[in-house]
Amino acid sequence: MRRWWTHEPLAPPLVAGASALIVAVAIAVVPMWRIETVVSESGLPALLPIAAPPLGWTARAGMMLVAALLVAVPVWIALTLLAVRRPVALPSAEVPVEEAPPSVRRADAHPDAPPRPPVRAARDLGTPFLDPVASPEPEVELPRDLNTPMAMFDPEALPMVPAAPPPRSARCSVRQ
Repeated sequence: MRRWWTHEPLAPPLVAGASALIVAVAIAVVPMWRIETVVSESGLPALLPIAAPPLGWTARAGMMLVAALLVAVPVWIALTLLAVRRPVALPSAEVPVEEAPPSVRRADAHPDAPPRPPVRAARDLGTPFLDPVASPEPEVELPRDLNTPMAMFDPEALPMVPAAPPPRSARCSVRQ
């Protein structure tokens, strides 16, 4: 099934504009006494005294604008999200990307100093930092009793010999 809006870049804004225009014209055609009845029965004049009947063309134009926006924006968003994008063309399978020679400027192409091969992250840089696949150390399960001292749970976590105190400076000493 071919959707016409997927191939035309201007289709979503045009359809949204047309739907907004239809809603605005529909509100313009409704008789004023019906609009005033709906507004007065909704209780809006109690919250907003300016909305009390009789309503004029300014109120009708405001209602037309708000209704048009409430229809046009979701239509535009929906059509934009439904549009199928064209697939990106992949490089041809004739020459693999790894074996393709790097492009070299004429000034750099010297027979005595050939250009170096390009740096490839997977080949030259090794394992990525914080790679979720390769874990350097095995995970240790938590003890059942969480009040267990750290020295009993993981004896290597605490050093056997306490650290030496930092050296005292002559400036920091307190004079008496």
